[in-house]
Amino acid sequence: MFLLRISYMKHAYVFPGQGSQFPGMGSEHYSNSAFAKRLFEQANDILGFRISDIMFSGSEEDLKQTDVTQPAVFLHSVIAFKSIDPSGAKPDMVAGHSLGELSALVANGTLSFEAGLNLVAIRAKAMQRARTDGQRLDAPQRDAGDDAADVQKLFHKRYRGCRYSFGYPACPELEDQVKLFELLQPERIGLSLTESFQLDPEQSTTALMVHHPAGKYFNI
Repeated sequence: MFLLRISYMKHAYVFPGQGSQFPGMGSEHYSNSAFAKRLFEQANDILGFRISDIMFSGSEEDLKQTDVTQPAVFLHSVIAFKSIDPSGAKPDMVAGHSLGELSALVANGTLSFEAGLNLVAIRAKAMQRARTDGQRLDAPQRDAGDDAADVQKLFHKRYRGCRYSFGYPACPELEDQVKLFELLQPERIGLSLTESFQLDPEQSTTALMVHHPAGKYFNI
């Protein structure tokens, strides 16, 4: 986790993704803070295994297992953040890389610690299963039928399916965000629409994901 101090004393936190794990991560917080220790023990209960033992005493190989890595990185980031101010004060700005986006959502209060950890656990288990089946969901070279093996070709839409976001050429009407909100009710996770149909908090994204072979950008 990185802390940026903006000149007028506001604080922005940037949370890392998978790959930032290391043996012993979080052990200092556990040993020196009763608050951090309580969160680690709560995480052990939620996950159904003592991830704290793996984080503190496991090897690099132990921590490379996706269903361990992702909860470990999430816990280390969130507990480090919460240990700065256990009262729960919100930061002025947050950002996260991949998995770190969930850490950021917990930091700014959009998700609870429990909800964030459960989401990370579900994500990690799904990706671990995909790895076991010989696929990589976190890498650009996805084996999805029509996907090009050459990474550079993926930047030229040589892959199966498509993503559609409102306000872009295939879906130009931002007002259609209202229909999506009526369907999914994202207010439950703190997302709202402004009068101009922009998403709040900023940097949020809504999209329709289509995996069918006929899902080409201008076929919608």
